[in-house]
Amino acid sequence: MIKLIGKDADGVIATTPHVYYGEPSAGMTKIFDALRRFYNKQPEFTWGTTQTPFIASYIRGWLNVYLLKKGLEIIVDNWSTYSRLGGFSGPSVRSALETLRNWDPDGLAPVVTLARDDHRPSTTTRIVTVRDGRITVVKSVTVERRKDWLGF
Repeated sequence: MIKLIGKDADGVIATTPHVYYGEPSAGMTKIFDALRRFYNKQPEFTWGTTQTPFIASYIRGWLNVYLLKKGLEIIVDNWSTYSRLGGFSGPSVRSALETLRNWDPDGLAPVVTLARDDHRPSTTTRIVTVRDGRITVVKSVTVERRKDWLGF
């Protein structure tokens, strides 16, 4: 979008709970390793610029699959329990994920906590802005996990 909007993008403020493609983190190292295996070359660019090859939804997709993988690992590690609940089924995966407490998705997003009655993965997000055509992190903001905010 920065490339499309040009200089008018400067000053735009947004929020994102996850890192952008290319931001340094352990999870980004795994993404780059996968891309090197798939494309047989090293990704080259500077994150937060118009040269970034993938948009934010790429990271969200990776996080969704990573979370599913974690749920399946919980089922495998606790098979004696989950085999009685249907093994690899939607309800079992949901039940497994609802046991997550402060799970770190390798720095791609804030730690994840899910509960049966609260599926908000995190109460932390980052405020970013565009300066000189680059995405810049302003700060991270964490709000309390209030029950009366469920559903908003």
